[in-house]
Amino acid sequence: IIIFTLLIEMAGAAILYNLWRPWQREFGMSVGESVWHAVFHAVSAFCNAGFSTYRDNLMDYAHSSTSLMVIGSLIVLGGIG
Repeated sequence: IIIFTLLIEMAGAAILYNLWRPWQREFGMSVGESVWHAVFHAVSAFCNAGFSTYRDNLMDYAHSSTSLMVIGSLIVLGGIG
């Protein structure tokens, strides 16, 4: 269970990082900050916590269907566990 959880969360964080890094670069975020946001949101989605580190939640990424599919998949996979 622990290995499954870590693998899914790490995969989700890696995908979110790659998707979000171009936009985060525009906001002046460092690589470390980008990694933190990706990991936090992957874990939050997997645990179905509903927390975000952004002031407006994930509204900046609402146009990214891939981001929404990753977040949705993490929610579902976390719920199955």
